Amino acid sequence: MRPLVRLAFAFSLYGAVAWLSTGSKALANEDVYDPTACRTDTHRMVYVALGRSVFRWSVDELPVITKLDQNRQTEAPTPPDPSEPEGCPGNPVRALMVGLTIRYGGVAGSESREPRNIGVALSAVSPNFWGMQLLTENAFEDTCDKWNLRNVLPEGLIACTRPSSNVAVPPSEWATRYRADPDTYSSPYGRPFLITCIPTNIYRCDVRYKLFDTVNLSYRFWRKDIPIAKAIEVDRIIRLEATTAVVSDFKWPS
Repeated sequence: MRPLVRLAFAFSLYGAVAWLSTGSKALANEDVYDPTACRTDTHRMVYVALGRSVFRWSVDELPVITKLDQNRQTEAPTPPDPSEPEGCPGNPVRALMVGLTIRYGGVAGSESREPRNIGVALSAVSPNFWGMQLLTENAFEDTCDKWNLRNVLPEGLIACTRPSSNVAVPPSEWATRYRADPDTYSSPYGRPFLITCIPTNIYRCDVRYKLFDTVNLSYRFWRKDIPIAKAIEVDRIIRLEATTAVVSDFKWPS
């Protein structure tokens, strides 16, 4: 009997946002993927395309996958073998977004030293689309120029802070934008690595950048879980987890 696996395809934007904040797997509906139906041994892996970047993940640790709508399938490259079941090496799932739950070890300075999960979104984008990254770069400079509260932290980060109008809010909770010293750390493509932290009931800190030509990466965290002093360390883990899933030798027909 074939080991059928149900692929989790989330279509709800609200569900995707909820998952990103918690790292939980809220599923909208499901398709069946049978790894034994593929023409080659997949080693129980499912193949997913975000633009021209192809990833593979174990069916035992499936990410949440938001597929491209049927009327947008033409935006994705033609797979090498469309006759194969979707998810096989010759016919990757053509996705709009993939939600990963990445586990990182207990971080010194956090409220808990126990290993934690963080939700990370990989989104398919056009090669010239940078998402929020360029806006965040400009916002960092604007915050520095307007409030003139710039501090260089020993962890290789530059912090620009906007004071709170509420005198009861301590400076440690003020809205702050961080940029890594490029000699210490950077985003891919030579762009600065930035973190935006704002007081809100939804999330505290936000990181977004272009990971590959057709893939943007984003995630959110609370400063009580990941102190800013450890943010670069955690991002290295996240980036490594995402990049090691790439099928570097995948060949599109054109």
